[in-house]
Amino acid sequence: DTEMTAERGLKAAFNLSWEELHSEPDAQILALYLSLFALAPFPKEMILDLFPDEDGDTVEEWLTDSLVHLSLVQNNRDGWYEIHPLLRRYFRDKLEASPDAEPAKRRYCAIMVKKSAEMPQNPTLEIVEEFKPFLLHLQASVGEYPEYIADEDLAWSYTGLASYYNGQGLYAIAEPYCQTCLTATRTRLGDNHPHVATSLNNLAQLYYSQGRYPEAEPLYLEALDLRKQLLGDNHPDVAASLNNLAALYDSQGRYPEAEPLYLEALDL
Repeated sequence: DTEMTAERGLKAAFNLSWEELHSEPDAQILALYLSLFALAPFPKEMILDLFPDEDGDTVEEWLTDSLVHLSLVQNNRDGWYEIHPLLRRYFRDKLEASPDAEPAKRRYCAIMVKKSAEMPQNPTLEIVEEFKPFLLHLQASVGEYPEYIADEDLAWSYTGLASYYNGQGLYAIAEPYCQTCLTATRTRLGDNHPHVATSLNNLAQLYYSQGRYPEAEPLYLEALDLRKQLLGDNHPDVAASLNNLAALYDSQGRYPEAEPLYLEALDL
């Protein structure tokens, strides 16, 4: 009972601050959008990206002059902001009851896939450190809102996270992202799609990195066949698949099988 009373008191306090924003409806919408971020600091550039059709200075005014001023959002450090967990839940409840929920989630996922695509396949330690503050937000997009990720962004949403962990040798953490990526692309895009071939190849690469050659081989073969079928025999992705399969055979000492694939990849 004490906890319920305290929660009602907090909600009443939040309502008072929310009422003060009635003259600033754009700031209210921004607060709803910000509830999509994970419980971690988020950068100003991502906040501005939530409203690509608005002037950046205008969005910053909604943020600082309204939300930060009323202590609804905390200015953590230079260019980074955070929302208290209870306020986040308060805003999220209002978002889910509003017509802004779907466009907000689609925009959030678009921002996260843009960040995910920046992760190289073999990240340096410097890139890993720079990427770390964004992890929880990227994980939120694939964990909470996968249905709002655009078809063309689906593979990238998982690939960045997989590469982040795979590049550090954290294979057990990377594997579920590779597997989910393959399942998601197949379910959403069908079996015959280039992103499915990429997902097959990425999962095979993960197994190859661990020396799990019997598991990697059928995935490499399926990716190669699919790329040939969809892209034709004269495509760079086909050459990459030929090279990957050759490397697998090379690593197992299966040189007579590796050599013609290397030659074909080189010729292509």
